[in-house]
Amino acid sequence: MKRPLPFHSNAVWPPPWVMVTFVISCGLISAVIWLIAAVARMDPQTVFAMQEIVIVWKVLLGAAAGFYAVYRLGRFHPACNRGYREWLKLSPWTAAKPLPLGPAHLVWQDAAVVGALAAIAGYAHVNPLLPVGVFGLIYGGGMTFLLGLTGSGACLVLGFLWPALMLPAMSGWPMTAIIVVLLAVIWLGHQKSLKRFPWPNLGEKSVWQTDITIGGMPNAGWPYSRLSPKFSSSPVSIAASFLVSILIGWWFYCLNVYLQSPPEMIQFPPEVILVFGVAAALFRVLGYCMSITTPFNLWGRLVTGRLIVPGFDRVFLTPLAVVLLAIVGDVVIKHSETWCPVAESFVFALLWFVLLAGGPTYRKWILTGQHRYRTPPISNTNKRLFKSI
Repeated sequence: MKRPLPFHSNAVWPPPWVMVTFVISCGLISAVIWLIAAVARMDPQTVFAMQEIVIVWKVLLGAAAGFYAVYRLGRFHPACNRGYREWLKLSPWTAAKPLPLGPAHLVWQDAAVVGALAAIAGYAHVNPLLPVGVFGLIYGGGMTFLLGLTGSGACLVLGFLWPALMLPAMSGWPMTAIIVVLLAVIWLGHQKSLKRFPWPNLGEKSVWQTDITIGGMPNAGWPYSRLSPKFSSSPVSIAASFLVSILIGWWFYCLNVYLQSPPEMIQFPPEVILVFGVAAALFRVLGYCMSITTPFNLWGRLVTGRLIVPGFDRVFLTPLAVVLLAIVGDVVIKHSETWCPVAESFVFALLWFVLLAGGPTYRKWILTGQHRYRTPPISNTNKRLFKSI
């Protein structure tokens, strides 16, 4: 049996009811325009060019392009459909064969649909790039997210390519080259992702995440719910922390340069870094100490003379380092002058690296930290445990 071409599929056309609805909507708008032109004795092209009519066409064409992008991913990508994904696991399908419901990657029918929307946009005095851009952003962004969800390293490359489109220096041919590279990386990443199918634990529940029931109760209640076995993920590695922080810094730099370019001319004040550092440090402390507290309070520390409890107070080292780096970074940024966007991005990336890589890890903190569990509100406990006997 001859294998069909990888860039051809008759299954990806929009549903008939969607096409009928779109055609009827276009017909109604056109009829209203011709009626207004006839009543007002105006040239129909003049009515077509009216700002209010152009906005209506923009909304309709943008919504149609966005719906088609969501339909292409939600209908044909196995990661978006659990039933489809489970059926593929039990079938003899492999990545060497096309997907049974149709390809999730781009085919020539996609160009036909988006091209038809662009042609209608030109007829309606709308920029033809509007539906093309909406479809590309939603489809490309969705594929990037799905590649990350399925554990593909291509999402990291795409994460560096997407913000480059905002740089003013990339306008023209460089932007076209970046878009071509984006499409190539999405294609290759999608093919490699299918070869790793089935994706482990995608949308599945680990056995350790199952609630423990005692006497028919929906949960064990406090303190047993805190002491019960739970599924624990691995801590973020140093390499992953470094790459993620560099990626966040690159996004911050591109966004900062884009906002400073005319006509926006918006610049992040240096104080933003300081505010972020303080807020991030506070959230990290809250995340670590929301349900646990120090082994004894401040008065106990004063009485015993143990003002510092290393086993517990180590949780404050990383937040304190983040705040100090934010203060120093704020001073550096204020004296960076023309290098301000670069300095802000570097400090922002450094703060994220310390937040992600700084110890202790949450798993180690829970297992070895010198702390005690905080008594929760009565609404969060198993009330039957507190009844008098």
